[in-house]
Amino acid sequence: QKMVSMLSLPKDLLESIAFMAVVDVGAPQNSAKTHTPHAPQPREPECAIVLQSLRASCSSFRGACRVESVARRCLAEPCKLSRLLGANGRVPLMHFLRASGGYKTAVAAFHRELAAIEKGKNPLPETTNLRKLCGRLFAQLGLYDEAESMLLSALSMDREIQGPDAPEVAKTLHLLAEMLRGVVSACQKEEERYRWAMRGIRYARECLTLRRKAFGLCS
Repeated sequence: QKMVSMLSLPKDLLESIAFMAVVDVGAPQNSAKTHTPHAPQPREPECAIVLQSLRASCSSFRGACRVESVARRCLAEPCKLSRLLGANGRVPLMHFLRASGGYKTAVAAFHRELAAIEKGKNPLPETTNLRKLCGRLFAQLGLYDEAESMLLSALSMDREIQGPDAPEVAKTLHLLAEMLRGVVSACQKEEERYRWAMRGIRYARECLTLRRKAFGLCS
């Protein structure tokens, strides 16, 4: 009965329920908060339970709560997306993206929404940050080529906006190196591990060079 009544809601309200269930529930406000082994676990919000059932069985609800809507809301609230990419927050988002057409569909949706944002008048540092968040998301989805491409575009924007030796450039190079270290661990073939490792080492060396310059050390 609850499911039928929810389906009669306007599309924008259904999208808000999807966002609340997937993003707000999946993004802990205080990641430092811990629970003792015997403490009662927090009850899963009802909206998340309803969403899980409807998402799997009802095409009308899936049509309203498309991956584009979650991508749009995530990019509109980068702080929440950042929390979702943390160790305790990524599972609900990954499940939703998988159920909403798969990871490749999700990547295409994030690309479209990001392109729409960049056509607006957002300050460049904001769009650069969104590209970094998308790069981290794509890496967590196991789509490493897409992740590297997104992070490299962010690196190019950092260099253009802040200068080639800026601290933010070093941070982005560090992010690339860290991402590729994870890729190397996931690779099964030796040739692939070597290829990704060499690229990661190159980014790490560039990062180290910039940080040594910042401290007035010889390269």
